[in-house]
Amino acid sequence: MPFHSAIIAAPQVATFSHGYTSTETGSPFIHCITPDINATVASGRYVYPHNNRSDPADDPPPRFIDHGNGYYVTSLNTSSHRSYGVFYCDVTFQDGQRTVVQTIFVRSDAKFVPTTGRFTKTVNKGDVNVTVDFTEVTPSDAVQIWRFHGTMADPSKTLFSSASTDRQTTVYIIPGEVDTPNAGVYELHSEGERELARGGLLRLIVRECNRGQFGASCTETCHCVSGECNRFTGVCTGDSTECERGRTGVNCQECHIGRYGPNCDLFTLVYDNANKGEFAEFYCTLEGVNFISTAQPVFKLYGKFDNESFNEINITSSEKGIDNQNQEVRFLVNNVVGGIFYCTLSDVNNFRTEDLVADGPLIPPEIPSPPVVSGSTNDSVTLIWNVWDATTDIGDPPLERYRVFHRLVSSPSHDLQELVKTDLLAPSETVAGLNPDTNYVFGVAAVRPGPGGQGARLDVRGRTKCTPPSGIPVSFTTSSSKIPGTILVTWQNPPTADANCRGGFTGVRIHWEAVGSTSIPEGKVDVHLNAYSGYYLTSLDANTKYVLSAAMLNRDGEGRRSEQSEAVLFEENIPEAKQYSLGTVLSASIIPSIIAPLCAIFILIFLFRKRLCKVGSSEQEEHEMATVRSTTPTDPPGTDAYMELELYERVSDDGTGYQELDLKAGHSKNRTHDSTDYLNVPKGPIGRKNFLARNKASADSQTCQKCNNSKENATN
Repeated sequence: MPFHSAIIAAPQVATFSHGYTSTETGSPFIHCITPDINATVASGRYVYPHNNRSDPADDPPPRFIDHGNGYYVTSLNTSSHRSYGVFYCDVTFQDGQRTVVQTIFVRSDAKFVPTTGRFTKTVNKGDVNVTVDFTEVTPSDAVQIWRFHGTMADPSKTLFSSASTDRQTTVYIIPGEVDTPNAGVYELHSEGERELARGGLLRLIVRECNRGQFGASCTETCHCVSGECNRFTGVCTGDSTECERGRTGVNCQECHIGRYGPNCDLFTLVYDNANKGEFAEFYCTLEGVNFISTAQPVFKLYGKFDNESFNEINITSSEKGIDNQNQEVRFLVNNVVGGIFYCTLSDVNNFRTEDLVADGPLIPPEIPSPPVVSGSTNDSVTLIWNVWDATTDIGDPPLERYRVFHRLVSSPSHDLQELVKTDLLAPSETVAGLNPDTNYVFGVAAVRPGPGGQGARLDVRGRTKCTPPSGIPVSFTTSSSKIPGTILVTWQNPPTADANCRGGFTGVRIHWEAVGSTSIPEGKVDVHLNAYSGYYLTSLDANTKYVLSAAMLNRDGEGRRSEQSEAVLFEENIPEAKQYSLGTVLSASIIPSIIAPLCAIFILIFLFRKRLCKVGSSEQEEHEMATVRSTTPTDPPGTDAYMELELYERVSDDGTGYQELDLKAGHSKNRTHDSTDYLNVPKGPIGRKNFLARNKASADSQTCQKCNNSKENATN
C-alpha cells in the first residue's frame, strides 16, 4: 500500500497530504490550512535527498494555490522522483509570527519504513539513548547507508555505512545526550540504490525544553501519561493524550476530584464498616501535607440517604492525626446503610473526595446449631459444635474466635463465666474446674472483629459425673450356703452420704477370683442394695478356693473394694437339687412313702386372684405374693405329712445367685380355708424371674416361675 505523510499540527497551522509519489499514476498534493485568511503562505522543500540521476536542488519550489478562507493546495512534480522528500508550509502572520510545518513523501514501494509507522519522532533536549528505527520491508544482504540532513541549506551528510559482515543495521543510536543540532531528517537506503528514491525518511524533532517541561521559559511541568506535551501549551502529545492520574484540564494543570493542593496530592475518604448497632468510622486522609495556606485547613464530612440532600446528620467529628507525610481526620457515623458520603477540605480553594457508597452494617456470625456434650468427668465437661461457615451460616466474615461460657442451672441467666480458650478457632472445648454431680448450662458464640461482633449464644445443658463412692461395704463375709453349689455373701451397706452422688447408692458389685488358677476367669456381678442380708453366688467351680470382695456403686462409678474374704466351694454331698416349673408336680425321686403327702401339700395354683407369683398391676405395688397350699396344714412337725419350706428368690439375671427369704417374715392374708397360706415376699428389682422352693426335709427343690401378669389359672 502507498505511504502517505501524517497530519502534523502546529499553532494555527495544519498540513496534510494525499496522492501518490513518482512511481504512481496519481498526483501528490500538499494542503496547508490556517485560520488567518490574511496570513502569507509559501511552500518549499525542507530538505532534499539527492539522487545520482538528477539534481533538482535548483528546481523552483512548489507554489500554493489559494482556495480561499485560509485553505491552500499545491501539487508536486513527480518526474525524476522529484516528489520524494520533505516539504513544508510556511505561514507568516500579520503580527510577524512565523510557523513552519513539514510533511514527508515517500514511494509506495519504499524498501525502508519507520518502525513505529510514523514519519516523525519527538524527543527532549537532554534525553539519552535516542534511536532512529527503520524496518527493511524485504530483508537483503545489501550494505545500508545512513544519512542526515540538518537544514535546508546543509548538504546531505553520511553518518555511517554498515560493514559487509554487519548488514541490515536498521537502528541508529544518537550518542550521548540529544540536543537541538540532532534535529533533522534521517535517511536510510541500500548502497547503489539511492537514485531510486526507495530509501526511508524520518524527521527527528528535538524540543528545546527538557522532557516534561513546557512554556516560554520551559518552567511549566507536563502532567501527561506519555510524559510529552507541546512545548508552548502543555497539551499532551506522544503515545497518549491522557492526563496523569488526579489531573484534569486542557493541559492537565487542574486537580481532579479526590486531589488537593499544588501537587494534586491524594485526598481520600475510607471507612471501617461497623457491626450491627455500632458506629462506623470514616477517615478523611491527605497524602502529604502540601497546603496552600498556612492556616489550619477545615475538614467536613457529608452524607445523604435516598433522595435527601447531603447533610451532617448523625455525623460526629472525632479526632485528628497528622505526621510528616499524612493528615487524617476521623468521623463517627451512626446508621450508614446505603448512604453516600464525601469529605471536603477548605484550604484557600475547596477540594473534595470522590463519593463513597457505604454498605449496610456487618452481621455477627452465629453457629448453625447448639453445642453438644461429648463427654464428662466429675470436674469437667467437653463440648463440641459445628464450625461456622461463611457461605451457608448467618453472619459476615471473618471469624475471629469462639467464646465459651458456663453457669449453674440454678444461677441467673446473666451470671455467666467465660472460659479462656487457647485455640480460638477450634470447634471444641473442655470446661474444667467444675463441681461433681452438678447441672450446668454451657453456651458457645461465634465472634467477628470489632465492637458488637459477637453473634447469638446457643446453649446446652450438661452434668458432671459423681465422684466414686467413698463408702465401702462393711462386715463383708462369705460362707457355704444351704443351697448346693453356691456361696452365701453378706455385708452391711455404708451410710447413703458416702455415695457422693445425689442419687445415692445404686447397687453393690461383688468380685471373685479363683485362688491359684489361671484357667478360671475373674468374675463380678452387680446386685441390689437390699441383697445385703444374704446373696447366693452360683455357677462357681466345685472344689475351688475363691477370694471375694465387694464395692459400692453410684450411677457414675464404683468405689473402693472391701476387705477380701475367702470361701471354698466343695463337692456336693447331697443329691443334686432339681428344679421344676410351676406346672410340674414334685418329682418321684422323693421317698415313695411321702410322694402322696408331698403332692397334696405342694399343689401350686395360678388363678386370677390366687397364683404362686402375683405381680402387682401398677408400679406402686411394693410386694410380690407367693402362695403355698398345704393339704394337711394341721399335721404336726415331725410327721410324714408335714413339710417345712425354705424359699429363695433369684436376684441376678444370669442365674448365678439366690437370696433366701424367711417364710416366717410373711403373714397370712385373705385366708379362705385352712389349707392355703399366703406369704408376702418383698418385690425384687426388675429382672428377677424365679423363686426356688426347697423342702427342708429332703434334697429336692421346686422352682416357681414368675407369672408375668398372666390371668390364666394353673394348678401345680
